[in-house]
Amino acid sequence: MKNKLWIVFIIVLSCMFVGCASNNKTENTSKEIINNEVENTEESKKEEKEEEQEQIPKFKAQKMVITMTGDTSVASFYGQRIYFEDVFRQNGAGYFLKGLEKYFKNADINITNLENVFTDLNTMQQGKIYTYKSYSKDYIDILTANNIMYVNVVNNHMQDYLQAGFDESMQLLDEKGIKYFGTNLVDSNDPELGNIKVHRVQTFVKDDIKLGMAGYYAFNSSHPSDETIKEDIDNLKSQGCNFIIVAMHGGGQEDNIVLERQEIMARKFIDLGADMVYGHHPHAIQRIEDYNGKKIYYSLGNFLFVNYRSSKNPEGLLVELTLDMDENGQITPIYKNVPIWWMGGYTQKYTPIEMTEQESIDKVNRILNGSL
Repeated sequence: MKNKLWIVFIIVLSCMFVGCASNNKTENTSKEIINNEVENTEESKKEEKEEEQEQIPKFKAQKMVITMTGDTSVASFYGQRIYFEDVFRQNGAGYFLKGLEKYFKNADINITNLENVFTDLNTMQQGKIYTYKSYSKDYIDILTANNIMYVNVVNNHMQDYLQAGFDESMQLLDEKGIKYFGTNLVDSNDPELGNIKVHRVQTFVKDDIKLGMAGYYAFNSSHPSDETIKEDIDNLKSQGCNFIIVAMHGGGQEDNIVLERQEIMARKFIDLGADMVYGHHPHAIQRIEDYNGKKIYYSLGNFLFVNYRSSKNPEGLLVELTLDMDENGQITPIYKNVPIWWMGGYTQKYTPIEMTEQESIDKVNRILNGSL
């Protein structure tokens, strides 16, 4: 009888032990399931947050509008008084560009090639055929009155009154808040080009778009080295520029034909990192080229050149460039080419105007290889 009781006791005890063990195992399993569910939930929330962050635009959609114009000279031979002085005093600085002011007012930045100095000095470059300076320093207000606040200065008239005249002119630009750019580090024996040294780039910022500007000669006798170009473009990129424009001064005078040196240099600027190139100096418009997906305007012709009352090339070109940035920070350049009359019987008293005659527009379009 005692043996039977012991057996029953042992069986009951065993069942209790097994039951406890089973409960512990179940409890542990439940804890593991709960922990896994918590971890999965946290991981899921983390992934959802990352997806939400990926969907948030890195940039806001935005635009920058730029105008570029060709040769600008509010000057005369040797700074002589000409009829332009009377028109300036009668009408004021804001008068001259009224015909195109809608483009300048619409733009965030306006750029031109300044082809004269502002100086009181009379000592000039010897051996030069054409030497310009402004009769009055007040003429600079034509630029500021129309918000043309960025100018390329590397051209064949920056040395007309030697280094002292150039320095005086740059001082006036600084005083007026006009930003100048251009690089020339090359010595030249050509009196038309001289030996003025300048090395300056410029930037302009609007929101997340940062524009870089550089300018160079493009003549057989004077043009920058690859190292100089790369240094300038790398400098602009290191400052955060996401679009770089190069102004190129070279080519033949009064000619619509692009010279080999222009083509070599323009393509080189693109190859070394520029996003767009535009040219001046020929005083005539020249063709537009798409090179490796980027634009080259070989010459925009004249814009405002007050010493001349007639020309066989009265046509010019104003380029309105819109940089369109999307939410991923990608920039799409959109070009609008505006043919203009810069002088002659088509304009009134030194006022460039937009071209409206279809026959003339068709002529410009042929020169530009159908790019209007």
